[in-house]
Amino acid sequence: MNQTNRDVYKGDKIFNMKKMMICCLALVLIFPLNSLAQKQKKNYTMEVSLLPYKSPTNDAFFKVMSLRTPVGSMDMIQGFEFEWGFEYQLLVKVVFLKEPMADASDREYHLKKVISKVAVDPNEHFSLYLDANIYLGSPEPGVSAFQDLGNGIFKYYDDVEIEVPEQLLPDFQLILDGQFQGIGTFTFVNSNRIHLESIDI
Repeated sequence: MNQTNRDVYKGDKIFNMKKMMICCLALVLIFPLNSLAQKQKKNYTMEVSLLPYKSPTNDAFFKVMSLRTPVGSMDMIQGFEFEWGFEYQLLVKVVFLKEPMADASDREYHLKKVISKVAVDPNEHFSLYLDANIYLGSPEPGVSAFQDLGNGIFKYYDDVEIEVPEQLLPDFQLILDGQFQGIGTFTFVNSNRIHLESIDI
């Protein structure tokens, strides 16, 4: 091996050793960071305020009816029974899952205590997004977020009953048929029924 080849070989050897040292250093740094991240995901307890209505939110492949807070949504709280028309203050335990699903949350919410439950004024207005299509992609034939119970009453997401006045039925039918989505303005009737006051499509 001549001098030039020896120099190239020596240079390659030094370069490879540097690469190995960088990789080892990266592993040393990464593992403590991962361990720290895991240690930081400790279960904890928090207070949660809930609005007196739910709303549809996007899940992995379809929409679901979720609880509403002043700062966002929560899909569900285990052990908690929600009633429409009541504002809640809850004590909730946040439990981190050891092996969460790739397309799901890494935590669960468990009810510890209902701190308060207050009925709102039945005439208080709120808005709700109305869309017959449950899936995020193309509508699935024969699958609708609405179920016709008769006499102008429709079940929405198998969660709440909607009273639709006769004068609003033509516009509401366009939503039922999947031709449009809209925003409905509602008032509360009871703990599982709301009344459609107006609709914007």
